[in-house]
Amino acid sequence: MPTINNAYLKNPSIKGDHLIFCTDDDLWLSSIRGGVARRITNATGACQTPFINPKEESVAYISNDDGQNEIYIQNIYGGEKSKLTSIGVNKISGWKDSKTIIFSSNSFTFSPRVTFLYELNIETKKVAPLNLGHASCLDFNGQKRLLGRNIGDPARWKRYRGGTAGTLWLDNHGNDDFKKLLPKLKTNIANPLWIKDKIYFISD
Repeated sequence: MPTINNAYLKNPSIKGDHLIFCTDDDLWLSSIRGGVARRITNATGACQTPFINPKEESVAYISNDDGQNEIYIQNIYGGEKSKLTSIGVNKISGWKDSKTIIFSSNSFTFSPRVTFLYELNIETKKVAPLNLGHASCLDFNGQKRLLGRNIGDPARWKRYRGGTAGTLWLDNHGNDDFKKLLPKLKTNIANPLWIKDKIYFISD
């Protein structure tokens, strides 16, 4: 196990007392109170972007064990993993509820940068398009929905000011009436999420 001083820790997911993060291309479990971290995957590929289930029973994540990035799920304490997709996944956006994962994919587009959103039922493995247009991520706060377009890695997009910079769109009533947030903000945006009644995001 790498020491906390030498490890490159990324992609934290917190639910209750549980903290799952990535390092050494695997997922590790610890407590938000600190202490020892335990490896819970032993992947042949690289694991990334874990999201703990709302019931704190399982964790969904992306791995390229079979060549391309796909979504896998397993118990938060480790064990056998189950592959949920076979279409190529760009990014997990999060859990809509305890049975539904939202993710983005460019498998059905002509550009690697053009992604669309889908929902995945973890029990049936059925994938359905959300039909929200070109988008990267979606987060929920009750009936409110926060949509991100052109949301990219800040390391790659830092200081970018062109026409495909990240933008946020808000639907207050769950009826697909999205309004652009911060239209005068001339900066790039990444990793938006709700925390209680506030919206947080990364910006340069």
